[in-house]
Amino acid sequence: MTVLFAMAARPESGQVPYILMGSDSLEINLDKDGNLKNKNEDAKKIYKINDKLVSYSGRLDICFREDFLKFLNKNDCELSELYKLVYQYVYDYMVNVEIAPDAKCAIYIGCCNNSIPELAEIRLEKRELSKAIHKHYVAEKDQLIIKVAGSIRKPEDDDLFYSILGNMTERCPDLALPRVRKVAKEYLEKAAARYPETCNQNIKFERLR
Repeated sequence: MTVLFAMAARPESGQVPYILMGSDSLEINLDKDGNLKNKNEDAKKIYKINDKLVSYSGRLDICFREDFLKFLNKNDCELSELYKLVYQYVYDYMVNVEIAPDAKCAIYIGCCNNSIPELAEIRLEKRELSKAIHKHYVAEKDQLIIKVAGSIRKPEDDDLFYSILGNMTERCPDLALPRVRKVAKEYLEKAAARYPETCNQNIKFERLR
């Protein structure tokens, strides 16, 4: 797993609307017996596909990601429709292909067409598919939407969210991207530090405007 940050911001104060995503960059691959196969400290977890930004964190078969990215590239449609297709794709994979009982994933997809930031959230756990999340958000004027996922746990790590990200509008009243990115980096570094076995301090960001 990893730590993920996804944000859709639509400032009113002359700032350009944007999508910002961040993550650590540690990737650990295990063999079929659960033993360490390889470790990558500079892994890519955020992708630009068509006109969208996609971040992915998961405990799934290593083959899933490549096929999933191909699926996204092929299905170039509005986010309001794409997030439903993605949810069904991942759900079917969990049920019909993935054999690990503890498989789970978190996916965020953002776009900013016509200066309107949109963010989709898809989260599933094989053990609790009935509680799967698939939602689509559209930022209103002077609004920001923040989502976090990955190795962090709820409610144990809620203190980090509320102490750092919960007052984002106070720390960054104009939602200027450089300030927001700095706050997000602080959150990701502190969240990753709590789970050094699955996360590192090599934080990466991608944005879409």
